[in-house]
Amino acid sequence: MKPNDFRSIILPKILNIYQGKCICANSGLRSLMSFSFIDYRIGPIALADSEILIQELIRSGNESYDKTLIKDRGWDFQCKTCGSVLHEHYDEYSINMYQSIIEYKAPIAGFVPYLIGFYGFKLDECDKIINFKLTTNINEFLSYVNAAQQGDAPEPASPAR
Repeated sequence: MKPNDFRSIILPKILNIYQGKCICANSGLRSLMSFSFIDYRIGPIALADSEILIQELIRSGNESYDKTLIKDRGWDFQCKTCGSVLHEHYDEYSINMYQSIIEYKAPIAGFVPYLIGFYGFKLDECDKIINFKLTTNINEFLSYVNAAQQGDAPEPASPAR
């Protein structure tokens, strides 16, 4: 899927699911937004799905969060519903390569589906990313994100990348 298709087809559905709701307990969204190539000792690469979700669900004037700049560390967003603090870490590697990560205290486990994929400098190392799997099934992706709202995301199928 192309980023513009994700923004026009998938993003409105996700925004509709979570309109006015706390996303902090959502294991699926936490997993997507916390992808870091450093965890796999590769890169730099980023997950396009993650970058779009961070921009639209957290950064873009979301009224559910109070935003505080932490000097030399990034931004902290405090959820007005549950009080959780999400830390956004941002690194820029070139004019076309950056990565945003939302850091969560709880570890993230299981397989995470994505629709768009990775971009960056070391794409030949993507095979080391074992718990993120490409899906072309929009309903599978939305089911994962929607079920994750209840903290009980189904494990997606694992098609080859």
